[in-house]
Amino acid sequence: KNHTKIGFIGVKEVRESKKIDLAESRYKLVKQFLDEKGLYEEKFIHHGGRTYHDGYRIMKHIIDTDELPSAFFIGNDSMCIGALTALYEAGIRVPEHMSIVGYNDITNAEFSLPPLTTVKVYTELMGEKAYELLIDRIKGRDIPLKLITPTKLVIRNSVGKYQEETL
Repeated sequence: KNHTKIGFIGVKEVRESKKIDLAESRYKLVKQFLDEKGLYEEKFIHHGGRTYHDGYRIMKHIIDTDELPSAFFIGNDSMCIGALTALYEAGIRVPEHMSIVGYNDITNAEFSLPPLTTVKVYTELMGEKAYELLIDRIKGRDIPLKLITPTKLVIRNSVGKYQEETL
């Protein structure tokens, strides 16, 4: 949609037992994509939290900065809906002034205002396959398997074409 200033708000969730960042792969993919296009700007990258309130708080902070990107990819839909609320309160209209894309396709994403463009994760399929793999292990399979489940971009109304001087 011609956006050249693209931000990222990412989930920060560290599992204490393994000291790993569970959402780091989303950030790495966004960074890789933006780097390849020559669009990566560190000032538009934000990490922290994972809830609606975290998305709201982070977006409020971003709005108070001097420069906003024209689009954001946000690490989960709950944070994304919080960010939408902060944008609405500031008079920044989505998608007319800023585009937003979430991740997970939670039920509320379809009913947010505007309905949220998001990456659908097939959680039911993940659960079914996890169950099947567990049963296989219980039955004696010793070789671990790695399963990659698909995702799908669900286009709704939170993304618009970039327009110069919209804010």
